Amino acid sequence: MKKRWMFLLLLVAGALLLAGQIPVHIDVRPFPASNATVRLELPVRFAGDYQITVSMPKVDQKLTLDEEVFPCDFLVSIAADGHPVLSRHVTSLRTASEYGFGNTQSFIAGEDFHLGHSTYDVTVTGGSACPVATSRGASVTIEKFEREHILGTLLTWVLAIVLILVGLIGLMLSEVVRR
Repeated sequence: MKKRWMFLLLLVAGALLLAGQIPVHIDVRPFPASNATVRLELPVRFAGDYQITVSMPKVDQKLTLDEEVFPCDFLVSIAADGHPVLSRHVTSLRTASEYGFGNTQSFIAGEDFHLGHSTYDVTVTGGSACPVATSRGASVTIEKFEREHILGTLLTWVLAIVLILVGLIGLMLSEVVRR
């Protein structure tokens, strides 16, 4: 009887580890024109550092990613349960990454900020001008700032699968032995 509970516990622990690997929904909206507003929902499952990301089509065929800064004026307001949490006036975008297969470049707007577990309402209001975003067509979102943890993520996934398998096999074998 104790072994069955242990195997059940292993199964549940593996399932919880695996569920923690599922990415949360990321709301992406078109970048607002001057004095226009877009709203995003930001569910934060795990507290951490977040950043405002603006993505737009790549305009050249260069193979290198240049560090560029573009003037861009807009306001980001974040609220939880109707109470203001953060307000940022952004004046520039800086190059962050490039997805060559999709001809897309991503830019970071302003500094990173910390958010706790909650569901936030984000309002992005276009300011006086953001020529690079309006000429290319852009999207805006809030993303969790993640450092690369490729090995750690892989090990967590493998551990979750092993726990689930050991739990399932153990439960089946304990049932066979019991009969």
